[in-house]
Amino acid sequence: MAFILIAGLCMLGLGIGGILYAPAILEAQRKRGATPVRAEAIGQKDRLRATRGVGVAFAVFGGLLIAYAIL
Repeated sequence: MAFILIAGLCMLGLGIGGILYAPAILEAQRKRGATPVRAEAIGQKDRLRATRGVGVAFAVFGGLLIAYAIL
């Protein structure tokens, strides 16, 4: 169960980091040219929402893993 708890804590931390630092992540991707091939078809607002959505998914799943490990 310790492995599940550690994995949950890591996922929770990555999720919260993704939510908080989404604008910085997108800016770093833009500077390095790591944007999608059809970046002009996807607005900045949509990319930000998608990045934060992935962060929320990680945080929720991490929280569920933590709850499973504790209970």
